[in-house]
Amino acid sequence: MSTVFLWALFLIALTASYLSFQSFVDSGSSYLTASWGGIQWEKQVRTSAQIHRSGGISVLVSEIY
Repeated sequence: MSTVFLWALFLIALTASYLSFQSFVDSGSSYLTASWGGIQWEKQVRTSAQIHRSGGISVLVSEIY
């Protein structure tokens, strides 16, 4: 009986992991397909990189997929 319970628990955990991963992939793909590049995107990047405080710095953060 305990073996069946452990297998059931394992399958539930596996299913939950799969669904969580699918949700992550779906949200990531919509992020990746968002419009980037082009003149408007460059303007937005330049605006966001402007330093707003005296003595402040601008930091570029990127991700590798």
